Amino acid sequence: MRRGAVLGIVMITPALLASGCGLFENHTIRVEVTGAGTAEEIFYSFPGQATTGRTAEYTANSPGALRHVRLPWSASATTGFGFVDVTTTATGPVSCTIIVDGRTVLRRHSTDDHGVQCHYSVQGS
Repeated sequence: MRRGAVLGIVMITPALLASGCGLFENHTIRVEVTGAGTAEEIFYSFPGQATTGRTAEYTANSPGALRHVRLPWSASATTGFGFVDVTTTATGPVSCTIIVDGRTVLRRHSTDDHGVQCHYSVQGS
């Protein structure tokens, strides 16, 4: 039984890699925040980076934690699969957008003073 399972894994793994499942591909990711004036705060992270949002790990000096940012604002990275986050607070309507390999995959809008959050899972193609 065990030998059959190991043999199955040995045979399937090369097939998945050869099929271009995208697990080990890099992606060009861009996050954008748009609106009028400035954002009070912007927190963002790309796959492979520590979460920089409002968590126990957050400090004002964390990479990906910005204050009083003139809009529009954007950041880009080339990374593998994982989660992309951007959260912002502003004193008016604001939008966040996540673009992966030139394709807009998520856009959210806020019409109040509470801000907006975009969260997306980048997976293989």
